[in-house]
Amino acid sequence: MLENLNENNIWEKRFSVGIAIETTLSDFEGMLENYGRYIDNFYCSLPLGDKFHGRTHVANQFKNPENIQKFWEIAKMINKSDVGFEIVFNTDKLIEEDFYMCRNELEKHGITVDKIAILDKYYELVSAIFPNVKLVNSVNNMPNTLDGIRQISHKYDEIVIGRQFIRNIDAFHIVTEELGSDCVLLVNNGCSHICGGCRSFDYCNDCYEKEKKRTSAEYLYALQSILPYEISEEYFDTSAVKLFKLSTRNADTEFICKCIDSYIHDNGKEYVDKSPHHYLMWSRLMWHQDHFDSFDYERIRSIKQEICKKR
Repeated sequence: MLENLNENNIWEKRFSVGIAIETTLSDFEGMLENYGRYIDNFYCSLPLGDKFHGRTHVANQFKNPENIQKFWEIAKMINKSDVGFEIVFNTDKLIEEDFYMCRNELEKHGITVDKIAILDKYYELVSAIFPNVKLVNSVNNMPNTLDGIRQISHKYDEIVIGRQFIRNIDAFHIVTEELGSDCVLLVNNGCSHICGGCRSFDYCNDCYEKEKKRTSAEYLYALQSILPYEISEEYFDTSAVKLFKLSTRNADTEFICKCIDSYIHDNGKEYVDKSPHHYLMWSRLMWHQDHFDSFDYERIRSIKQEICKKR
């Protein structure tokens, strides 16, 4: 077991956190002050139109000019801190002019970008337009086999691992040892292990319902989430993982702080005892929420132990 998590500083600069625009500047500043030591970077899509956003909720938030202004103030706040800033190009229909527009907007606002997460098809364009920025292989590129991961041809600084590979140690080591990249583990998106990748809202729901009939809602939650004790008690080996990525862009600052706190202090049970809604911190898939009231924390722990034994 990993003892004295904070004393050993194993969580310092270990989280990649999605920016939630549902915040105030003072709340965001407070999060930076209280949790900045644990955050490697904040990531986001730029507020430059719907085509940059894969989440409808986030795209709609940026139809409000006040949120756009708030975003740029948050970006400046991040740049003034010791936390990195990552932007995301993971939607399908971006063209060369869009990347130049992003660069121009960033320069206009005086914002420095440390990393860019991209779809693989944008690699040449983005690396040419942003030559001094680290490139991240987005989870949206995620292959469905270990050989598919091996066949990632471009040289990335980081590769995000998710879906059915969230506990696959072989996948982690392919990234670090064979591809020479840092491994970033998406711990709380809650994605299906059979979907093969994002397609549509209805497809996502169909995959969930299909597997729920075959197993149970509780089993699916145990499978598709990573609770804090899985890392602190070493249910599986995360030694090859550089960063833990949190899906938080459609949340709020309070949620982000609680989520980080739960991992660094391994106090998930305390949160669930206060409200079963806190299960959402470790799996953002919306279909789970209908069953939170019926979940049993210790039963989920037992299911997870069996899942990890099989691996």
